[in-house]
Amino acid sequence: MLTTPEQSSAMPALETYLLISFSIPDQVIAEPTLDKDTELDKDTTTVMVEAAAEAKAAAEAKAAAIERAAAEADAAAAEAKPLSEAEVAMVEEFNAAAIKAFSDGQFAVAADRLSDAIRMDPHNQALYGNRSLALLEDGRFMEALKDAQASILVDPKYAAGYERKGHAMMRLGKYSLAEGAFRRGLVLDPTNASMKDAYADASRRMMETSRERAIAAGFQIVSIKPGGK
Repeated sequence: MLTTPEQSSAMPALETYLLISFSIPDQVIAEPTLDKDTELDKDTTTVMVEAAAEAKAAAEAKAAAIERAAAEADAAAAEAKPLSEAEVAMVEEFNAAAIKAFSDGQFAVAADRLSDAIRMDPHNQALYGNRSLALLEDGRFMEALKDAQASILVDPKYAAGYERKGHAMMRLGKYSLAEGAFRRGLVLDPTNASMKDAYADASRRMMETSRERAIAAGFQIVSIKPGGK
């Protein structure tokens, strides 16, 4: 459901959100650990250590990009000018037109009207969140993901932005990343019933996908009976 936009007190620049890669999961990268009785040849050990180092470097690079984006956003916020009453009225008019188009199933039209609003108020997280939803329903999943990320960059405490991001990730088949987005959103809005359901669905699909991949790779599913027999 589309929402009514409210002007944000923080108005960072949005160009920087493209710095952040969507391909690196938000997770802790650990060094490889082996059972004490496991013996590996030198080449295998070297490859494992190098892979862990590369993953760690990638995670650090992502963190650095996020920090740079935040710093640039803070600098831009000081230069941003508030909208006039006439401009606010036009933004609200565009958003109202988008809500009507969305209700009529005209998702592309809704996205266009929200683009009009964003051109006037490019620092409004609700507008990006609304356009993300319209793009999602229009089948433009990657664009929806970018708008969801933009809404979060404008306001990191905008819970709906994480929900939009999660749904975009779901449509892209990235269930693990979707689960992470929903989890972050629930930290900000723990009573959101629809996001709780979406989180549970993402977790279920992630497990199903992991099981299917394991079977396809040749893993045998082992059933352990009670009592170990």
